[in-house]
Amino acid sequence: QDITQVLAMLADDRAALLLAQPFVGHLALHLDIVVGSFDQAMAVDGRSLFFDAARGLALSQLERRFLLAHGVWHCALLHPFRQDGRDQECWDRAADAEVNGILARDWPIPESVPAPPAEGLSVDQSYASLDLDALEPRGPLADAHWPPRAGQVLQNQWIDRIRLAMQGALQ
Repeated sequence: QDITQVLAMLADDRAALLLAQPFVGHLALHLDIVVGSFDQAMAVDGRSLFFDAARGLALSQLERRFLLAHGVWHCALLHPFRQDGRDQECWDRAADAEVNGILARDWPIPESVPAPPAEGLSVDQSYASLDLDALEPRGPLADAHWPPRAGQVLQNQWIDRIRLAMQGALQ
């Protein structure tokens, strides 16, 4: 029941995103939505957006839509494909800082979002400045950026999707 309800809410959220922000909404349509029981509120691997059902029900509409757009931007910035053996926790935080910096331009950042925006800093710049031993605990909206599963070749597909979304947004 919870899974069905969260899937319905996320379908509405994708439709709203498509109308409000066509570029991000177009890219959101390329992610499979998987709702279940996960350690994080949301995770993305370049093919799917994984949403924790219990947290999905507890989130406000703003938080849910923010997480959806947040996951899409991770894919658009190719974060799942670029970790290259770097520390997962630091990579997740640096990627979140980059995405939140972008989203802060057009979205109110929910207070429950764990990573402050790092407007103007790339994931690589943020990563270089992080100290693993000095990281604060992450909040309830912490997400993860999983590398693609074995055999997935998606990076070039995302580049093509971005080109198409840019063309659609310009029309």
